[in-house]
Amino acid sequence: MRTQCVARMPGAQLDNAKKPHLVKAIIEDGWGGEDGLLMVGTAPHWLTDDDDGIELAKSTTMGDAAGFLPIVYVSVGADGLPLDRKQIVALARDLSGVAHVVVEPSRKFSFRLRDAMAGGNVYGGMIGLALPKRGIVRKFRIGGRFSSAQELQSAVKGAALWLRGQMPSGGWDWSDLQENALRSGREDARDAQEWRELYESENRELKAQIRDLQMRVAEHEGSRELARDAADIGLGQLAERIGPELYEGELADRLRLAVREVLERSEQIGLDNRSCVIFERFLHTVTRSPGLEEFREDLRRATGDRKRFAADVEALLIRHGYQFKSDNGHPKLEPRESYGGLASITLSKTPSDANGLKNARSQIERAMGIPLLKS
Repeated sequence: MRTQCVARMPGAQLDNAKKPHLVKAIIEDGWGGEDGLLMVGTAPHWLTDDDDGIELAKSTTMGDAAGFLPIVYVSVGADGLPLDRKQIVALARDLSGVAHVVVEPSRKFSFRLRDAMAGGNVYGGMIGLALPKRGIVRKFRIGGRFSSAQELQSAVKGAALWLRGQMPSGGWDWSDLQENALRSGREDARDAQEWRELYESENRELKAQIRDLQMRVAEHEGSRELARDAADIGLGQLAERIGPELYEGELADRLRLAVREVLERSEQIGLDNRSCVIFERFLHTVTRSPGLEEFREDLRRATGDRKRFAADVEALLIRHGYQFKSDNGHPKLEPRESYGGLASITLSKTPSDANGLKNARSQIERAMGIPLLKS
């Protein structure tokens, strides 16, 4: 079923269409049915912290878990879930019959999934939107445009509703039924009066279809603003033009570094007051991305085991802009062509001790320009 609000006069303020009570009642009574690997219901799907949970999370990320509805995937970050349990339950209830809500059980689970998918999953407290057969198409996080959990929850809900509305339906809508009824009527019509009535009926139906198409065009135009919301304060498209990021949010972090350096030298370079105010607001609004701490934590994990040091670090760096070059005694990695400004990294196969692991970690961070971003 699709609901919509139609304006009857110019300048009318349209409300968001509400879910029919009948649909709510059907789902609440447990008649939602199966959608791929998931049941349609009013409650979130809490993943189990085991191999079955990992497999379901992988299927969700790749777009294989559901056949009809989008999936909202909530990952665990360093500070836990981005939404509290009450907000997640409310989100699942509001999106029941429109999208599934799948929630990670723990931070450890998130690390396991990242290793299993070579970093292709949603992690670090982000919320992803996955479509059937396509996988993750959008990511949301607190920071930048969304300064609170409430704003994040509202944005995710709006995006899920809009995306489901753009997906194809599995049957006929009202205009399809009307069109086929009119076609049957024309075939059976016997006299002029019947033809006239059919003509008038078809004319009314065509006008209704035009209104419907106009509404869809208006919704499509409104989706542009929604797409901007999904990007982190408009930096997403800019990052795509500049080049791929080492991690989610790298561009924002490097812009913060530049702005901070300019402010520290404001008197020296004679920076005007207006620029100072704008730059200070930028630093206050654009917080350091969680992707940076996620990468550093991954690097700490990869450099924590002497025996697996070379293999784990190599796998991590390949996910973050590097490619394997040679192994003449020591593995060497160099940046891929699209990742300018990175230095080559030579790894020791077995660092001598804990200090060796720590030094290797510092060397990698320096080669990637990470240290100045941490403050």
